[in-house]
Amino acid sequence: MLLLFPGGSSGETTEGAGKKIGFTNGVFDILHQGHIFSLSQAAREADYLVVGLNSDASVRRLKGEDRPVNVQDSRALGTRFVIDSWRRCNIWRRHSLQLIKTVMPDVLVKGGDYTAGPGSGAVQT
Repeated sequence: MLLLFPGGSSGETTEGAGKKIGFTNGVFDILHQGHIFSLSQAAREADYLVVGLNSDASVRRLKGEDRPVNVQDSRALGTRFVIDSWRRCNIWRRHSLQLIKTVMPDVLVKGGDYTAGPGSGAVQT
């Protein structure tokens, strides 16, 4: 997964202390209007937004052997143009729930087409 932090924070210092952290994740393989809207809205919900990006191997498991259409670095670059300021670091986890527990976001943002399932990382309240 790939983390993107708008506002220039690497997430490794106390620079963001007292700021609201948001989290969203997805495949973002063929970037379309829905992705752009979802990422833009998610960025508005927090001071720092962490975006989990599925690895190529994960996309193949989820979507089939003919996916992804775009490799991980290309998908990350596509999301960069939606979220203006960012830094990245690669963090590999099998499920987004592990990453959510590491980041402990204040806001969890998912697209309107999202449905929760086992291991999905959805937080039930």
